[in-house]
Formats: sequence, structure tokens, C-alpha cells
Amino acid sequence: MRFSVLLLAVAVTLFLTGTVRAEGLINSQSYRQIPYATPIEVRMADDSGDNPMLREEFIHHLQSTGHRVANGAPMVLTFGRHGALGTWGSNKRYLVEMHARGGEEGGEDAAVRLNLFNSAKGGLFNEGKGDSSGSPTRYRLDAVLEDRNTGKRLWHGWATASLKRADQTALTLSMVPPLVSALGQTVRKQAFETPQ
Repeated sequence: MRFSVLLLAVAVTLFLTGTVRAEGLINSQSYRQIPYATPIEVRMADDSGDNPMLREEFIHHLQSTGHRVANGAPMVLTFGRHGALGTWGSNKRYLVEMHARGGEEGGEDAAVRLNLFNSAKGGLFNEGKGDSSGSPTRYRLDAVLEDRNTGKRLWHGWATASLKRADQTALTLSMVPPLVSALGQTVRKQAFETPQ
């Protein structure tokens, strides 16, 4: 009995603290062999929002995986992030509808309808099912590695994830480690955990 109560308490705590994880996806394409010991410069596509913090996160994870990072390096990693706002359906319940058309006074084709019962949206006597369908906001973090001397693209990687309960900063920061891990590799739809 005590064990089941303890197990229930742990489950509730994990649920309430937001440690439930969701998945994002990593994709990348390697175009040329990347020399491992060659230093990399990290650049932002623009310096707005959280991008300076993301730059520091890229530098930290590149260095922690053994890559050298330096300004003016022969390879340049440029990153940028993009967001697409989600959409959500309407859950509005209408009890009275009024329509009027025609005539100078606007009253020749007037109609008033009282919504007593509607299975989909609800009426006076029921709440209905409602429409809560939609899509959450999605974020994408792109990273491109290029040879500074030739301008050729060596690698392109991108991470995508939906913003649910976590904030945008935590979500985009969670995309950096798996992108750095995929550097120089071709990866297709590899899942990674995102904060929720």
C-alpha cells in the first residue's frame, strides 16, 4: 500500500513539475567530409531576440564535443530560427442568430432563430462537443556549415518542434545539442526530447 502511494506521489510530482517530455525532429544533410580538427566560427543570421544566447549555446556544445571555436576560422556555422504561429478552432456557442435582408427598412426578410439544441456547437439545452482542434506554434532552428575560402556548403541541419507548454527560449535552446551532435552527418527524422 505504501509503495503504491509513493509511486502515485512521484507520478503526480513529475506531471506537475513539467518534466514530461515531447519530441522534436532533427534532419541534416552532409555534402562534404568535414575535417574534425578544423576550427569553426559561429555566426548568427541576425542578432535579434535570443540569438546571442543561442550563439553561446552553440559555442558551448561545439567545445564540449571537442570542436575548436574561433573567430575568422576556415569553417563558418551560421544559424537562424523561424517560427510559425499555430491555429486553434473556435469553441463558440451561439444561442440566438438574427438575419435581415432586403427592403429600405431592412425588415422584409428578417429572421430570428433560437438555437435550442446543436450537437456540434451546443445550444440552449446542451453544451455540444465544441471545436478545439488546431495546430500548436512550431519552431525551426537551421544551421549551415560552410567553407569560408570556397563558399561551399559542407553541411545543413535543422531541428523542428512544437511549442506546447514550454517557452520559446527553452524550446530553441533544447534544439542546439542534437544539432551539434548531428554536425557532419546525414540524419533523417531523428527524435529528440524538448522541454514541456
